[in-house]
Amino acid sequence: MSLTAAQLEERRTGVGGSDAATVLGINPYNTTYELYLDKIGEAPPEDADFLKESRYWGSVLEAPVADRYAEETGYKVQRANQLIRSKEHPFMIANIDRKVVGEDMRIGFEAKTAARPDGWGESGSDEIPPYIMCQVQHYLAVTGYDVWDLAVLIGNRDYRSYRINPIQSIIDDLIEAEEEFWDRVQAKVAPEPQWQSAATTRLIKNLYPGTNGQVVELPNVSQKYQDVLKDAQEQAKLFNGIIDGCKNRIAMLMGEAAIGILPDGSAYTRKEQKRKAFEVAETSFIATRHTTKLPVAATKAIEEGTVIKIEDQS
Repeated sequence: MSLTAAQLEERRTGVGGSDAATVLGINPYNTTYELYLDKIGEAPPEDADFLKESRYWGSVLEAPVADRYAEETGYKVQRANQLIRSKEHPFMIANIDRKVVGEDMRIGFEAKTAARPDGWGESGSDEIPPYIMCQVQHYLAVTGYDVWDLAVLIGNRDYRSYRINPIQSIIDDLIEAEEEFWDRVQAKVAPEPQWQSAATTRLIKNLYPGTNGQVVELPNVSQKYQDVLKDAQEQAKLFNGIIDGCKNRIAMLMGEAAIGILPDGSAYTRKEQKRKAFEVAETSFIATRHTTKLPVAATKAIEEGTVIKIEDQS
């Protein structure tokens, strides 16, 4: 669903359906720390190219998916452009796609698009990706609807539909986690960043897109991180060497064979693949690398006493 600027601002007044999986820590595209920054209005501008195409096509294809659902079910589907707030839990809000009208049951509807079928079960089941399930259960909790129907177009050619019933255990977990998260937002107490998440890597790049030329003296804890990093890199090098060694031994045993069958019944295959030539447009990015040789600029800053000291944080 494509939201207006006013609706996007209104989303900062509570925890919405697309926030639910993030709050539980199972959203592969966002983290609680990034969501926290967004809710307090301090999130950095997002990379213009990040998810740009998928969001565009998701918006464009929403109506055709909803039309196919209406044709398939015979239901009359109506757009719902109003923010809904839970009366029992006011911190829980919802901007739903559509709702079914003219039926005895109260039915909500969500249209999705997906590039791959990962996590999507057979049409007619209730098997959907966990982060989408959180969104739907959140909507059910906020609206009090009886069921939620969901339709997805996978790879622009595979249409599937699902009926999701309320699952009270998930709803209870969401209410508890979302209330705790919203208390943090209200008190402006940031959650711990999920340091190992790719979303955190993207967030840091967006927070600090350039360099100001300053020299800073890092706190003592930074040495611990560097030591752990170095040890992990050595371990990775060791295991990567083992992996490469095993691959090379198998390749040597296969020789020029097209297929090599292993005793467990699995196999390796060899075939020629061609890669099309392409040009990469010029771009710029900030590269962060470790070096054991102190840069000249840092030596000069130490001599001039212009190094900025960063204190340890508790």
